[in-house]
Amino acid sequence: MEDKFARVVVDLANPGIGNKFFHYRISGQQLDLIQEGARVLVPFGGRKLSGFVTGFDSSPEIEEEKIRDIINVIDPFPLLTKELIELAGWISQLYLCPLSEVLKTIVPGFYAKVKAKEITLVRIKQFGEKTLTYIQEYEKRAPKQAQVLNLIMSQGEMPLKDLLEAAETSHQTVNALEKKGLVEFYKKRIIRDPFQKKLFGLSAKLKLNIQQSQALETIKSHLYKKESDTILLHGVTGSGKTEVYLQAIEEVIKEGREALVLVPEISLTPQMVSWFRARFGSLVTVLHSKLSAGERYDQWCRILEGEIKIAVGPRSAIFAPFTNLGIIIIDEEHESTYKQEESPRYDARKVAERRSWINKCPLILGSATPSVDSYYQAASGFNVLVKIDSRVEERPLPPVNVVDLKKEIKKGNKNFLSSELYREIESSLEKKQQVILFINRRGFASFVVCKECGFVQRCPNCSITLTYHSSGDQLKCHYCHYERKVPKLCPDCQGYYIRFLGLGTQRVEREVKEKFPFARILRMDRDSTSRRHSHQEIFKSFKQGKADILIGTQMVAKGLDFPRVTLVGVIAADTALNLPDFRAGERTFQLLTQVAGRTGRSSLGGKVLIQTYCPDHYSILTAMNHDYQEFYEKEMNLRKEFGYPPYSCMLRVVFSGSDEKDLSNIAGLFKETLDSLLESDKGDILGPGPCPLSKIKGRYRWHLVLKSSDLEIISQVGQKAFEDIYSTAKGKNIRIALDVNPLNML
Repeated sequence: MEDKFARVVVDLANPGIGNKFFHYRISGQQLDLIQEGARVLVPFGGRKLSGFVTGFDSSPEIEEEKIRDIINVIDPFPLLTKELIELAGWISQLYLCPLSEVLKTIVPGFYAKVKAKEITLVRIKQFGEKTLTYIQEYEKRAPKQAQVLNLIMSQGEMPLKDLLEAAETSHQTVNALEKKGLVEFYKKRIIRDPFQKKLFGLSAKLKLNIQQSQALETIKSHLYKKESDTILLHGVTGSGKTEVYLQAIEEVIKEGREALVLVPEISLTPQMVSWFRARFGSLVTVLHSKLSAGERYDQWCRILEGEIKIAVGPRSAIFAPFTNLGIIIIDEEHESTYKQEESPRYDARKVAERRSWINKCPLILGSATPSVDSYYQAASGFNVLVKIDSRVEERPLPPVNVVDLKKEIKKGNKNFLSSELYREIESSLEKKQQVILFINRRGFASFVVCKECGFVQRCPNCSITLTYHSSGDQLKCHYCHYERKVPKLCPDCQGYYIRFLGLGTQRVEREVKEKFPFARILRMDRDSTSRRHSHQEIFKSFKQGKADILIGTQMVAKGLDFPRVTLVGVIAADTALNLPDFRAGERTFQLLTQVAGRTGRSSLGGKVLIQTYCPDHYSILTAMNHDYQEFYEKEMNLRKEFGYPPYSCMLRVVFSGSDEKDLSNIAGLFKETLDSLLESDKGDILGPGPCPLSKIKGRYRWHLVLKSSDLEIISQVGQKAFEDIYSTAKGKNIRIALDVNPLNML
């Protein structure tokens, strides 16, 4: 190596440090070890910090005598590919976050502790007359040594641990044989396999219908061009999009290239992986945070070594270290989970577009309810639009009925189950069919109130009510995890009349059990799926017919295939609709359409009942009619009127601190700085003011929003304002978070 100075990005997120590299000298013995993408330990000030080597130079930026040496290389091989290093720089610039934070996100933290797992094996060094003679001579003089040799000869080789147990002997016996040149030790790497003990039957590819075939041919034409085209596959629920994915990937594998498949939730990963493993076997792996550290490490290494050709996983899997991608697929592309809520606040869909451009391969965005932004790009001709508007085997979309809960109350029914939904559940159970009940709120009740004085139990750290959980009789905050027992008396008036209001999954479960005592019920929410593999166990039980009713949050609305489900009931469609967010209508339409798609997926047919207090809202009416186009047109009219995306780009700046007065001052100062940097016709600033969730984990929250048609302007002025205000804010213990094109406005 001619270059002797490494560019190292150190593990510090401070502005001005986390975004730049520092030169370090490579000593002679390190020349062969230090490569681009390697993680190293370096001196920084009076500390030792880890960092990533992002390149090399023959001369440093400062005097050579001031350059310090790299202490050592942490990993035996580079963890980052050249592409991932380039991608990290792009993410850092677009999403206004330190490069060091991006690199740590790409390479999960388990690498600091986990290494390759190896076992020691023993084998005969040279099989021949000498070994046989030794066994015969020593059967009486050294019977344990003779026994060890016999065991190894019968197996060919044996793990040292198993050998010692089988022979009931110690290391000393085997060491003696090794010294005599009869046996030898060697290391073998063991792969910690997330699929261990799981069987996947092989499946042949299915015959496509006309629309599926046309979609596949379009995708294949872009595969062969080897260009970075984005294709929006808009297929109704149950239209067979997954089979199109599988057959497109088959073409990619034939070409010797690799495939990356993203799903919005870990809960969907097992189902998708089972389909892909059944088609492609051991070429498929999975990457997600629920794997053990060792499993994740080994799968990362197998991808780097070219052993794995297809990776499936949620958002973070976009960083899988492939070097020859032939296709990227994002299933249920409309889901907000593809946007990370903590720094770096990247959008996996945009990162996928970048990887598609780097690898000159197509990106497939699949959804029955595409995001408004994605559909706008395709409808405007910037991307390719492919439609599948009929279900597999021409099965009809399920009829959807809307129940007006205001009318139910007037009829005297104050139960959360309308009379119509009750009758339909009863009918499905009588026919031995399955039911899904959807409520987008976990817990037993939304809040606890004293009916004597109106006092509501709130979290002391966050500006939200506490949710009642019947298990443990606890009040819990779903943001800071504060817990307390339900008080017997009202803390405000000492009254006894404390009641639980609102609905949660636990309360729905209890009351459904009371109304249908013979029904077998499963509940699926974040509380019931905290154990590893719990998603899989619940889905498997329900699919095998071990339960009659599945009650769940939005986990049950996405991409799941249950042929025996003939009824879906939406307990309350207004939960998302009434949030203070301009995307509330879009999310409501998507959620209702997706959960409706869980039924009618077999010859049994199906129906959907949506309970709501807003039966005339366009999101609910268009979902009832399965009419995406009408929803899109109505939504776009509103977006255009108020200048919201896709007609603009946005930067949301969130300020948090323990002193609200200091917070409002810093937020005001930030706005003044933006005003001075922004030309009057280049953007608008909304705010600052308190966030809808004005306090979380004991810290007050304010925000402002910068809107502009030019993303580059947003990035430039946002970064400059942040750098100007950062030191003042830090001195007052105020954090500033920059979110480019946010999906969450709470």
